[in-house]
Amino acid sequence: TNAVIIADARRRIEWVNDGFTRLTGYTLDEARGRVPGHFLQFEGTDPATVGALREALRSGASFRGEIKNRGKDGREYWLDLDIQPLRDADGTITRFMAVESDITPLVERGEALKRANAALEEAQSVARMGNWSYDVRTGRVEWSHELYAMFGRDESLGPPDYPTAIAFYDEESAARLDEAVRRAADHGQEYRLDLRTREGVGGVRWVRAHGRVRRDDGGRVTGLFGTAADVTGMVEREEALRESQSLLSTVLDILPQRVFWKDRAGTYLGANSAFLRDAGLGSVVGKTEREMPWGEEQAAFGLACDRRVMDLGEPKLDIEEPQHRADGSTVWVSTCRVPLRDAGGKVVGLLGTYVDITPQREARDAQRQAKELAESASRSKSEFLANMSHELRTPMTAILGYADLLDADDGRELDAGQRAEYVDTIRRNGQHLLAIINDILDLSKIESGKMTIERIETDSLGVIRDVVGLMEVKARAKGLVLRLEQAGSIPERVVSDPVRLRQILVNLIGNAIKFTEVGGVLVRVSLESSYSPILRISVNDTGIGIEGEHRERLFGAFSQADASTTRRFGGTGLGLQISRRLARIMGGDIQVESVPGEGSTFTLTLATELPPGVRMIGPGDGAGPAEAPEHRTDATPGARPLEGVRLLLAEDGPDNQRLIAFHLKRAGAVVSVVETGLGAVRSLCQGGNQGGSLMDPAPVDVVLMDMQMPEMDGYAAARALRSKGCEVPIIALTAHAMAGDRERCLEAGCSGYTTKPINAAEMVALIAEQVGRVRKGVARSGGTSEVEPPRESAMPKAA
Repeated sequence: TNAVIIADARRRIEWVNDGFTRLTGYTLDEARGRVPGHFLQFEGTDPATVGALREALRSGASFRGEIKNRGKDGREYWLDLDIQPLRDADGTITRFMAVESDITPLVERGEALKRANAALEEAQSVARMGNWSYDVRTGRVEWSHELYAMFGRDESLGPPDYPTAIAFYDEESAARLDEAVRRAADHGQEYRLDLRTREGVGGVRWVRAHGRVRRDDGGRVTGLFGTAADVTGMVEREEALRESQSLLSTVLDILPQRVFWKDRAGTYLGANSAFLRDAGLGSVVGKTEREMPWGEEQAAFGLACDRRVMDLGEPKLDIEEPQHRADGSTVWVSTCRVPLRDAGGKVVGLLGTYVDITPQREARDAQRQAKELAESASRSKSEFLANMSHELRTPMTAILGYADLLDADDGRELDAGQRAEYVDTIRRNGQHLLAIINDILDLSKIESGKMTIERIETDSLGVIRDVVGLMEVKARAKGLVLRLEQAGSIPERVVSDPVRLRQILVNLIGNAIKFTEVGGVLVRVSLESSYSPILRISVNDTGIGIEGEHRERLFGAFSQADASTTRRFGGTGLGLQISRRLARIMGGDIQVESVPGEGSTFTLTLATELPPGVRMIGPGDGAGPAEAPEHRTDATPGARPLEGVRLLLAEDGPDNQRLIAFHLKRAGAVVSVVETGLGAVRSLCQGGNQGGSLMDPAPVDVVLMDMQMPEMDGYAAARALRSKGCEVPIIALTAHAMAGDRERCLEAGCSGYTTKPINAAEMVALIAEQVGRVRKGVARSGGTSEVEPPRESAMPKAA
């Protein structure tokens, strides 16, 4: 079981046995060639021992000693170390052999014993108590360290014999002790005595001696052992007790707690100053509870509590009750009453205290209200989750249902128009489902404090016109009029976040159209102040309106104004909450005014900055009335922007492999597919060996890399390829859409970044751009030269 080490003359390990591995955790391969002290010794190893060890080895001598080392797993252990030099025929040292025995348990027991003895001595010193033993056969007495200190005996003299030990006490106490010892020795009788010492014996005057017998296996008494405690202080305390009674009165008067005491009949015997102040009295001695200024109701309650304590002899603790004070105020107090007993245990009265708990009561009430609010919020969350389940399942039903219809069609039942209609239905519901997910992601980022807001120059009026033009299509479809009105001059540009401004306006105007059946929607924009500019955009509709009690719920977490409204009009109830919180992050707010049955006005205010020299635009200076944007196709039919491009697709999902490869091949690319990041690395290395060098020239023009794959993810694969000097563009493909994902991909060595669900046209355009850069000799960069498709394109926002 011992550990054995064979080292060369320079102390480098050549061989270790299995015992070494079990002890240290290091295998032979890990230890070979290393000097033991370099990886086993640590800051806890005794420097003196290390010095002696090294000196012995330098001089060619053997070494035997105990040393503390640390193993591979961090465990510290003690060794009995025996090192012998091994010599050749000429006497030259060729090797050292070390045999190590684990003595950790032995050392730990020794240290534990030392600690226990030290703790015992310390405890005895604190308690002024020592222990002793007496051997009946030899007459030898042994004392602990504390006994020497107690009796003032020089410890260098050793323990006293029995006659000397007896002589420390006065004549009467010595006789009593001698008799007790003899009875114990003869009859095994235990004793406990209070003894007085002679004058001049240490600093102790009174000793409490306790002794027991020790027997052999045959039951014969072989010795005595026991303790001796300095109880001088007890006598002094008894003398000081009378003084403490006087002091008690003073202490009671400075206590913040109110203290009182009564006799068996319930008559006050006294109270401290704080109690008297509350009562507005100079003294309560001789008074009954009904004579106190608390009032009849509290007096009756107090008398009932007094009677219960004294009749049952049980304390009555932490009773909360109102107290009407002499100054007319009412507070809440927590009262404790305990019975007072005489020496015989008979109840002779009671002692009571009380404290003002008014602040605690108020805090408890506030906590209860907070709990009720939390429970209400939890109920709202449950309602929201139920509605969210419906919102998610509704588009999924359409997607799966129409997909099944298309799958079941054998080409005879559905004509081209029906098939196009079904595909359009699947696409629209997919976009709606994506919009719901976007709302949830936005809310998650806001809740976690990770929502970032840009502060850039923004054509605010242009953004508003674009949104109004976009939403006009929906308004016309419902027979509504959507108008944009400018009140006063508006700065041509402001410093704000155009993406979030657009998101808020799409939600506000979209809601106005959704909840309006007849009439129209007016969007009015104005600037409140030219010095501290506040952009005000109001959206007024002639819709159903909102009841007063429901208005603030519109903006609450997981809340909607009315469940019936949700069932009628749909929606998750997240849009307004997200919009208001975005507005507040941008230094503004959203307020609502509404008359049920007549309509609502939602007003967005944004604190903005004006760029230097910005031009003000009057109502007639800008572009004409908002128009619906023209329909644009994602790509030119028949275009093949990736003609001849060799592309490696790393994607583990078979469905995504087929979908992405289809779009890429249709764009002209020659596509190869692997399922893991490791497969991508091997595809670009000589002989398919991931540890080999890269093929030259590269077999592909671009790599489209999913970032979440088994065996080796896209991040690790990109790093591995870049570390080998790969210059082929690597485009990250990820379903993550949170802040920081793009930066993480670029840091891993990717040239570009696009998200799932894919936008085929944008994905193809990004690949074409990256390939074009390489072909034009543009160096790969992880900085701003990479193109990231706008989030609004890659993941369309819901209105």
